Amino acid sequence: MLPLIVPAATGMQICFGVLRVDFDVGTSKFTSAIISIDANSSSTSFTLTPHPLPTVDGVRIAVLQVRYYQEVNGEMFLLNELKEQEVEVVGVY
Repeated sequence: MLPLIVPAATGMQICFGVLRVDFDVGTSKFTSAIISIDANSSSTSFTLTPHPLPTVDGVRIAVLQVRYYQEVNGEMFLLNELKEQEVEVVGVY
């Protein structure tokens, strides 16, 4: 069983993205598919690859987003409080 940080959550969604900033050209974003993980999942690994892969010039900022959701009557609802949605900068290169 997946140990969730938010007690009311029954699952979470994870997405990886890279924002490219080039002051001469502008900005671009590259994101992975959203991975949904149920609290009862026995998965121990997953892969997040942005599409397309960012091979352009400029500063690249890598971020990871985690959103928690709750199942109510068979339907999934995102928990909308800010403390239940996390975005973390995981690298600048």
